[in-house]
Amino acid sequence: MREIRAFLAGLVAAAVCSACGSAETPRGAEQPSDAATPAAQTLDVPGAGLSIRYPAGWDATIRPLTEVVWPPERLAAATYPLAALERGSNCNPGPALAALPREGALLHLFEYTERAGAPRSAKDFPERPALFRLDPSSLLNYECAGRSYAVVFSDGGRRLQAHVWFGDDATESTRAEALEILNSLEVEPAGGAGG
Repeated sequence: MREIRAFLAGLVAAAVCSACGSAETPRGAEQPSDAATPAAQTLDVPGAGLSIRYPAGWDATIRPLTEVVWPPERLAAATYPLAALERGSNCNPGPALAALPREGALLHLFEYTERAGAPRSAKDFPERPALFRLDPSSLLNYECAGRSYAVVFSDGGRRLQAHVWFGDDATESTRAEALEILNSLEVEPAGGAGG
């Protein structure tokens, strides 16, 4: 219940915030809840020790958006249904991006698990900040993700990366909700999950 109250308070704070990727409630902050606000839903990733909270009107899934085996895709959340979409070939979530509404958003999280020949070192993954922000300098064209915001971080000894896309007409509220979902991410430390 404490996490739901913090999430709802974060939505309120984000709605009054004027900067595009900002949200003003750090993770774990406790705020009073608003009974009129629809309750957030939770998505747990079985066997991976990850979970997110997402607001009404969003869809979330652990179903991969691509056919890539490594790094494993952990979850995705969007303002539109994801379940019926085909997987993208290669590493690009093409069908999910093609379905992105002009006012919509898509968040895609994957993890660099340990494996021989892993291309990314731990130093490439800064410690998770108390509060995520979408850095405008990270809005680039990426090999697999296309033009998106990239968020790279470590949490509990685990190396994670998220990409966030917005439709051309996405509102500040939609942008704030996407960031709140990312900030709601709970990560079990390495050794307990994520293999």
